[in-house]
Amino acid sequence: MIIVVASALGTTVWVMQQQGKVTAEIQQRTNEYVNRINENVEISQVRVINNKLNLTLYNDGGSAAQVKAIYIVNETAVPKQQYSYDIDYLVDGRAVVKNVGQTLAFTAKNTTSYTIKVVTKSGSIASAAYTPTASTKLPLSLSIIPPTVTTGENVTLLYSIGNNLTGNEPLIISPVISRTISCPAGLTCTATKLISGAAKVTIESGQFAVVKETYKLDGPPDMLVTFNASFAGAKSGNFVTAKATMIVVGSSQGLTTGIATGPSIFLIVPGPFGDAGQNGLWGVVVVNPTNSPMKVSRALITAFTAAHTGDTVTVTGCSKTALIPSTSAEWTCPHNSMIQWKDLTTPETLAPGETKSFLARVRPGDLSIAEEPGATVVATVYTDIGIFTRTGFTTAMGDNNNPLGAVYLTNTNGTGTGGTGALNNANMLGHKSNIPPNSYQSFHVAIADLDTDSGTYINGGLRLIINVPPGFSGVTVTSAVNLGTPTVTMRADGITQIIATTASSSSGRLGNNSSGEAMVLNFHAVTPSPAADTTYIMFAFIDGLTNASPQISAGAVAELALEIDVP
Repeated sequence: MIIVVASALGTTVWVMQQQGKVTAEIQQRTNEYVNRINENVEISQVRVINNKLNLTLYNDGGSAAQVKAIYIVNETAVPKQQYSYDIDYLVDGRAVVKNVGQTLAFTAKNTTSYTIKVVTKSGSIASAAYTPTASTKLPLSLSIIPPTVTTGENVTLLYSIGNNLTGNEPLIISPVISRTISCPAGLTCTATKLISGAAKVTIESGQFAVVKETYKLDGPPDMLVTFNASFAGAKSGNFVTAKATMIVVGSSQGLTTGIATGPSIFLIVPGPFGDAGQNGLWGVVVVNPTNSPMKVSRALITAFTAAHTGDTVTVTGCSKTALIPSTSAEWTCPHNSMIQWKDLTTPETLAPGETKSFLARVRPGDLSIAEEPGATVVATVYTDIGIFTRTGFTTAMGDNNNPLGAVYLTNTNGTGTGGTGALNNANMLGHKSNIPPNSYQSFHVAIADLDTDSGTYINGGLRLIINVPPGFSGVTVTSAVNLGTPTVTMRADGITQIIATTASSSSGRLGNNSSGEAMVLNFHAVTPSPAADTTYIMFAFIDGLTNASPQISAGAVAELALEIDVP
């Protein structure tokens, strides 16, 4: 009985011990499970610093976590390569541990994609991916405000970068904005940075950052500045571009891109204007720079002397020849010193960007003095959006017989009065339309003495000067009928200047011919390539002296419109 009782007691004790061990094991497992539930380790940030991984761990749970292992998979390698390392980091609840991985015997590259996992003592796993910017195409955009500017103005660049990388880590990059300038040969073009953007920007996951820079642009019209935006270490081809174009508004160019609300008015003025028995050439060239059609019902030219009320530049009911528009009844001299084109019933309509000329030949009036070197010329245009005036021109007259100097655009090399001659009224033009951009074009400019008195002329040694506006390239003179050998000079302001001088002898005189006389210069050029329809103004004039007594300056001028129509 003693043996039986002892055996029973021993068995009972052993069973109780085993039950205690089971209970302890269950309690341990329960605690581990509870701890695992209470710990929530995350990899909140992954970077590569100094060729080492740099992780930031965050424990969002209430229990401390013991991180014991790290696994790294090289996703870029073929086949993929896996590495494992023992580590020991205690991450308390609601705490952060930084710089994990900096002491590992593992070389990381910022051009390689990695998958990283960390394992805690309790068996929790946290994972994250490292995707380098060199292997990901980030959303980029670049805007230029405004895209077209006049010289000396500023443009603002807005460079937007998005962070679409996987994971929750922010993206830290160094933006790069570069520029290239397309500048016409021989000219100076600059794009000066006034305000720089941030050297580094931090972009949270799923967010965008905007980098702002400001540049000042200086140069001739059609100067093109291309801005390229990327960032250091970007994926090949991950960049954006935007372009800024220079426009210039000045005495040698009229721009028709909607920057004005009224017509642009240009003049063709004789010089000298008689006294002669034939008709000199007068003209008004009108450009519609608005985005809407414009109707012109009147075009007036008023020319008056400064101090002598008895002097008349033209007389009432003047002798005239209508050129453009060709309806003679529409042209009148309503009173002394005024030339008028008028059509109130069917006015001339100018489409947006369109150019029209109003040209007539009118006989001079009389002077009470021997010479008027500065008769003031004013042009006025009546439109359906208002009345507009252009001033700033003069012409010269003399009381004795004088030639009728003129300069104008023509369409021929001929110098006579026939159908192919520049002295034919039908071949006298104030503008040229429908010119294709970036095309090789031929231009004819004529100077003439429009009277038929061989005893009145402009002396030899006179000069024809043509200012070809900026943007026209490859200017080459192909012929100069009755003119000397021209010179072609590219000026610093972008204008190409052509100067042709006649012989100083009698052979260089203009107008010593009983049927009138013309000289024609023909040149070729490659036209500009503007973004929209644009009208350029070519300025041409005569510089010389007449043979009259007293001598009168020969200073005929013409602002000739060249309309580039973009398809």
